Amino acid sequence: MQSGPHIAVNFDLGHYVAAGYDPIASSEKHHKRIGGRAPQGPQEEPGRHMPFGEGDTPLKEVLQLLRKKKYAIPALYRVRI
Repeated sequence: MQSGPHIAVNFDLGHYVAAGYDPIASSEKHHKRIGGRAPQGPQEEPGRHMPFGEGDTPLKEVLQLLRKKKYAIPALYRVRI
């Protein structure tokens, strides 16, 4: 994002949490630079993805933050088949 003001990120919550970062604090800090977000639950074990809403990603809290702060960030859900 340091490359310029027109660079945005697709914020994958599952990967972010799996790497040990706080998605709520980062959402508040960088909300103007987030172009989309993938609200999936992360792996609880390497290679094992959890069903939507399960796992340790704070999906509900992040989606409530978007609504409360009225951030114009689309929430995308990627389905694994």
